[in-house]
Amino acid sequence: MKRITCRYHCPACHGHFSSVNAFDAHRVGDHATGRYCDEPADDERFTALSERGVCRMHSVERVGVAVWTLAADLQRARQRSGGNLFAPFEAGKDREAA
Repeated sequence: MKRITCRYHCPACHGHFSSVNAFDAHRVGDHATGRYCDEPADDERFTALSERGVCRMHSVERVGVAVWTLAADLQRARQRSGGNLFAPFEAGKDREAA
């Protein structure tokens, strides 16, 4: 089984995200008046890829973190891979081919 790792870590709320799209979507508000973090667990646009993910963004690895993505992005990835999110990568294909 693949271990899900975060690729984007929010320094404000310490959230863990699998894509820059998900990271950007969790930041809300106007740049002029101030932006803040939206809680992915309370927002239906997000889904957890794993509740037991791994963060390697700092010197100490953290295990057991929720790694969030956008539900629509996950659905598109599953459609491209024929239902198995990791199929293109397990088969040795590169990202461009996927």
